[in-house]
Amino acid sequence: MFEEMELLRKKIVKLDKNWPMVAFASSLLTVLLFIFIRNNLILLITLCLPVLIVLNANSLYKKKYMKLYKENIVIPIFKSHFSDVVFNYAKGLSKDVIASTDMLKMGSMFSSSDYIKASYKKILFEMSELRIEGFDSENGSPYFEGQWYIFDFNKQFKSNVQIREKGFETLKKASRKLKKIEMEDMEFNKQFEVYADNQEDAFYILTPNMMEKIKQLSHQMNGKISLCFMDRKLHIAVDTWDDFFEPDYSKEIDLKQEYYHITKIVEFMKDFVNVLDLDNDLFKIS
Repeated sequence: MFEEMELLRKKIVKLDKNWPMVAFASSLLTVLLFIFIRNNLILLITLCLPVLIVLNANSLYKKKYMKLYKENIVIPIFKSHFSDVVFNYAKGLSKDVIASTDMLKMGSMFSSSDYIKASYKKILFEMSELRIEGFDSENGSPYFEGQWYIFDFNKQFKSNVQIREKGFETLKKASRKLKKIEMEDMEFNKQFEVYADNQEDAFYILTPNMMEKIKQLSHQMNGKISLCFMDRKLHIAVDTWDDFFEPDYSKEIDLKQEYYHITKIVEFMKDFVNVLDLDNDLFKIS
């Protein structure tokens, strides 16, 4: 299996290196044909076909490599740490689920992949990679690129409570239905903004201990975070500008390093339950 992955990786590297030369050769040949033949259809085929063949082959190799990487490295590690693991690298959380929180600008292009569903300490959670782009994004940067998590909170809330870390620039402007809530923790207020349409729910969730835990969690994250308590779910957006499960095609796979990398992601995901104490009896439905 790892021998097959290495053969695929070498093909990917070779094609990544050679496709610009193929494009140059096609362009040069097209110029010569234009001088002597001047047939638009032939010119178009000569220019585009070789490049398309190379790029399509490279895409197929990358998909196959990615499949082997996730099935033989990522999934076994997840199954050793979590229960009831479901992993679908081609699927992600739906746009409707993300939009329902009313937290992010949804842009014009939405993509989601690497869907994970599992259980940790009897807390069910879902996660996927997310990328949202829009025409008005500055410098072509996406609105959001990172991970979206959904945890069962086991407590029905009357309102939508949002905790938004300042500097999380791709967040949608808070709905007029939500009121800004000032917490008693001044340090927390400097770092986060809280919005809710029911003040009692906001104070019920954001106890002094919970605010400390959210601050601690923020310091552990490689990116800005925002949380949304809605219905019986806790949504967490982490703007990492990174794809957790994208292998490096440029070098031979180092199993020890990959296991360390994926295990670090697993521990990162456990932190949400452990730091926020989501399995606490306080949040159990009576």
